[in-house]
Amino acid sequence: MRDNRKHNAIVIIGCRRDQVLEIIEHIKSKFPDVEVSYEVLHEEIP
Repeated sequence: MRDNRKHNAIVIIGCRRDQVLEIIEHIKSKFPDVEVSYEVLHEEIP
């Protein structure tokens, strides 16, 4: 059976919060049809 959905995989990347935008820009430049979103899973409060 073939999957005809546009997106059929999810990639989770662990990184520092200050790296998120640079990683998203790199992914979008290499793969322009990829949908990118992010969420901060754990935020440390000083």
